[in-house]
Amino acid sequence: MLKRKLIFIAAAIGCVVIVVAAWFGSVSWYTDSAADAARDRARFYRATLRSSLERFEHLPFVLAKDPFVIDAAVEGSGDSINARLEDFARESGADAIYLMNRDGLTIAASNWREPQSFLGQSYAFRPYFIDAFEGKKARFFAIGATTSEPGYFIAESVNDVLGEPVGVVAVKVDLRPMEDSWREGGETAFVVDANGVIVLSSQETWQYRTVDKLTDVQRSLIERQRQFADEPLLPLRIEDLGTSMRIDSANYVSADEEVGRLGWHVRYLTPSEQIAERARLVIVVVAATILAAIAALLTMRSKRMGRALVDSERDAQELRGVNDALSKEIEERRIAEERLQVAQRELRRKGQLAALGQLSASVSHELSQPLAAMKTQMATMRIEPPSAEEHTQFLTNMEGLTDRMIGITKQMKSFATKPKEARSVLDLRDILTSSLAIVNPQFDSSGITVQSAMPGQPVAVKLEALRIEQVVVNLLKNAMDAVLDAPEKTVAIEMFVHDGAARLVITDSGDGLTEEARNRLFEPFYTTKASGDGLGLGLAISAQIVDEFGGQLTGKNASAGGAVFTLDLPLHEAIDEEEAA
Repeated sequence: MLKRKLIFIAAAIGCVVIVVAAWFGSVSWYTDSAADAARDRARFYRATLRSSLERFEHLPFVLAKDPFVIDAAVEGSGDSINARLEDFARESGADAIYLMNRDGLTIAASNWREPQSFLGQSYAFRPYFIDAFEGKKARFFAIGATTSEPGYFIAESVNDVLGEPVGVVAVKVDLRPMEDSWREGGETAFVVDANGVIVLSSQETWQYRTVDKLTDVQRSLIERQRQFADEPLLPLRIEDLGTSMRIDSANYVSADEEVGRLGWHVRYLTPSEQIAERARLVIVVVAATILAAIAALLTMRSKRMGRALVDSERDAQELRGVNDALSKEIEERRIAEERLQVAQRELRRKGQLAALGQLSASVSHELSQPLAAMKTQMATMRIEPPSAEEHTQFLTNMEGLTDRMIGITKQMKSFATKPKEARSVLDLRDILTSSLAIVNPQFDSSGITVQSAMPGQPVAVKLEALRIEQVVVNLLKNAMDAVLDAPEKTVAIEMFVHDGAARLVITDSGDGLTEEARNRLFEPFYTTKASGDGLGLGLAISAQIVDEFGGQLTGKNASAGGAVFTLDLPLHEAIDEEEAA
C-alpha cells in the first residue's frame, strides 16, 4: 500500500514538472517567434515609410529647374505660377508645394485658394529653408506653422542663370494617411526622431510624447525651430529592455529598425499577452495529453483486472464496479480528446486569420494610392467626354498606374528577405548586361543592330544598382527612338576606363541633336518626342542620379552623324579616397 502511494506521489510530481516545463518552454518559444515576427513587421513598416518619403524625393529638384519657377524667384513675384504649382500638387499627391524668396517669404503656393494659404508667410526660421538655401539636403518634419497640421518637408534651392540661389521651392508631404492605415490594421507601431520624440504612431495618445526626457538643449532647439508648435512633449512611462518594452502598464515584445531619414527609427510592438494566451493553450494540450496517458494506463489496468475476474467468480461483483468506473473514465477521455481537437482547430484558424490580416493590410496599404488615382481619373472621364488626345493620355496613365501596382506586388514578395545596403561595389559590365537584357527584345523587333565592346577586366563602381540601371536603360531607349526612322539602324556601345573613371559611351546612327536640343538637353519637361510619347523628365532625372553618385552625363553630336552620350562614374578606389579625405 505504501509503495502504491509513493508511486502515485511521484507520478503527480512528474506531471507538475511536465506542465511547468511546458509553460516556460512555450513562453520562451513563442517569445522568440514573436521577436522574429516583430523584426519582419518592423522592416515592412520601414520599407513602406521610406517608400512614402522617397516618392517625392525628386520633385523639388525637378521644380527647381522649371523655367517658370526660376523666373518667379528672380522677379520676386509668384502670382503667375500659383495655378501651375496647384496642378503639380494635385497630380503628384503632395499636400502642398510653395516657393519662397531669398528672405524665406512665400511668394507662390499650391494652396493659394485656401483660407490657410502659405502665401505671404515667412518660413525663414525653418531648417529646411536654411539648409536648401545653402545648397544642402533639406528634409524636416514639423507641425505646420500656418495650418497646424503635421508634415514631412523636402526643399531645394532655386538658382539663377549664374548659379546663385534666389529662392527655395518646398514640398510638404502628409503622412497621416499612413498612420490611419496602421490603426486600421490593428497593429502597434511608432516612429521616433533623433531627439526621441514620437512623430508617427498607431496610438494617438503616444504622438508627440518622448521616449526619454528632453535635455534643455534639445527643447531649446525644438522651440527655436517651432517644430512641434505648443505640444508639451511629455515623456511616456516607458521601460526599454531592447527586445521587450513596458509602456504604462502594458508589456510588449519589440523590434527597432533605422529608417535612414532624419535619424528616425521604427518601433514595432507585439503585446506580451498574446504570448501568454498561446502558452496557456499549450498547457491545455499538454494537460489533455497527460490525461490521455492516464486513461491509457487505466485501460491497461482494467485489462489486467478483467483477466483476474475470469479466474475468479468471487471477484465478479468487484469487476462490474471496476468496469463501470472504467466506462466513466473512457467517457472522460473521449470528452478530453474532443476538447483537444477543438482547441487545435481554433489555434489553426487564429493563425490563418492572423496571416490573412497581415497580408490584407500590406496589400491594402501599398495599392491604395494607385487605385485611388485610377478611380479619380476614371471619374473625370465620366464627368466630361474626353477628346481623342485625352483618351490616349488616360490609357497611358492607366498603363503607368498598372505598372506601378505590378511593381508593388513584386516588392511584396521580398518583405521576408534581409534588406540590402543602399550602395554596394558592382561591376559596371554587369549593369550594362542586365540593361541590354531589358531592351534587347525591343531592339530585335525594330531591326536595330547593337554593337558593344567591354573590357576584359571588371570595372568596379560603388553605387545603387537599380538606379544606375535606370539611367543606362533610359539612354539605350533614347538611342533606339533616335534610329527608328533612320536608313541605318545602329547603336554602338563602348565601355572603358578613362582618367581614373569608368566611361560608358552610347552612339546612335540617327539624325543627331538640334542646336536647341543640345542647349536644353537636361532641362526638365523639354522633349523632342511627339505629344504623349514622353514628358521630358528621363534625362533630367538621369542627370540628377549620376550627379548624386559623383559622376557626369553629357550629350553631343557624333562627327560621323547621330548623337553620342557619355556617362562617367568614379571608380571604386576613387570613391574610397574621397571618403577617407
